This record gives sequence, structure tokens and C-alpha cells, in this order.
Amino acid sequence: MSKEIKKVVIIDAPNYFFADQAHLLEKIRTSFGTSPVYFVVNPENKTWQQASQKFLKVWSRYNAMIRLSQNVDMDLVEEVVKESGAKKVVVGSNDGRLLWQIAEKAIAKPVYLRITYKQKNGKWMRPPYVLEKLRNHGYTVIDWRLANRIEGALARMFMLDFDAALGLWEQREKFKRSVVLAKERILPQIQGEITLQGFSALCEKEHILYPFETAYFLGLFGWANIQSKNGVVVISRVGKAKREEVKQEELVKEEEVMEGQG
Repeated sequence: MSKEIKKVVIIDAPNYFFADQAHLLEKIRTSFGTSPVYFVVNPENKTWQQASQKFLKVWSRYNAMIRLSQNVDMDLVEEVVKESGAKKVVVGSNDGRLLWQIAEKAIAKPVYLRITYKQKNGKWMRPPYVLEKLRNHGYTVIDWRLANRIEGALARMFMLDFDAALGLWEQREKFKRSVVLAKERILPQIQGEITLQGFSALCEKEHILYPFETAYFLGLFGWANIQSKNGVVVISRVGKAKREEVKQEELVKEEEVMEGQG
């Protein structure tokens, strides 16, 4: 029986701050087991300064470690490889120059992560083209699609796994009509807040299909405020001016609550 090759994982963290961190780490642990994982963070990064405790909470749950550095460079990569005694280094970064340097100079065989997730505008982030060039040169490049932070928060509330949440996005045209009808007919009827069960009853009354998926997309698009209170999903209206705020802040706050329950 062959001995498993020792690996170390290095993640250039600011590249993936809008990705759901638990989904990223689930992928890492599924693929690389108990290999040491290092998230490299620039301490001057504004997102890090605002939300470091939340990131650390998730990372520590998966036994990931942190390195503070203004950037990921070859010195840092080699230092981590030597400390871990790894024969392979798994790298997640969008720094094309670094990725190519690792191929040329790394003291351990590189494995590259090509990670993408939907940005705030709903479009998939485009990883650097150098990853395709490296693949063409024979290097291992692993493709991962991740839920973003909003999708991750909703997935936890609706008790979906991350791949199921991404699957809903691929099927969004199927639910489009129901979402539009619910926005026009159901949301104006909501006074205060309503449970998901109550929302489903209103959908049935208005002959609107797919109430579960409809509620999910109302939250994803920022047309409704979705929260989990003691494990019960509740839905409330939001004003037009608050739509982006709810979409980008309230759901992420809810993510913290759900992670605390995990």
C-alpha cells in the first residue's frame, strides 16, 4: 500500500473573501483531508479589518491557520512548505505571476485551485488565464465552483447543502415566473414577518408554484428579508432603498448566527 504524499494548502485569502468560507473549507477537507491549511491575509485589507473575527471563527472550525503578510510570495510559500515537510503544495490565488513562479521555482510539486463564485453583480468571477496555461503545461488544476457569502447564508437557513444552492441558480429560469408573481402579489400582503409555512400558504392561495425556491430567490435578489429565528425561517418585506443593504449585509449577519449554531 503506497504512502500518501504529504501536502500543504495555501490560500491567498483576500481573493476569496466574498466566497462562502465554509464551502471553501469543506472542499479543501474533502479533497486534502487533514493537510495543513494556511490562509494568508494582508492585515491592511479593509474587509479583513472589518470582519476578521468572523473569518477566524469559520477557519478555526476547520483547523485552518493564518499567516499575516502583505502578499503571498515565493519566500512565504517555501517557508510554509519547509515547515510542513510537504512534497506537494496546493495553491489558491489569482496572482498570475505568483502561480507561474511556483511552477518554476517551488521546492514542492504544485497543485492549483481554480476557484470561482458569483460576484455581487451575479456574474461568475473569472480566474486568471494563466491557470489554463499551466494545465496545458501538464500541471494539475482543480476546478471549484463555490457558493458566495449570500448563497451560503441562505443555504444554511433553508437547510440546503452548498451544491444544491448552486443547482438552484442553474435552474433559476424555471422559478422566474413564480418569483415575479410572489414579488407582486405576496410581498405586499406581508405585515411584519411571516414564516416560510405561512408564505407557502399564501403562494397556494395565489396559485404560485415552488414556494420554497421562490422564497430563496426573493432573499437572494434582495427583494425580501430572510432570517432564521430559533431554526424557523421568517420572511419580511424590505423597502426599495434598502434592497442592496439587506442583500449584502443582513444575510451576511444571518450567516454569523447560523454558523454560531453549527
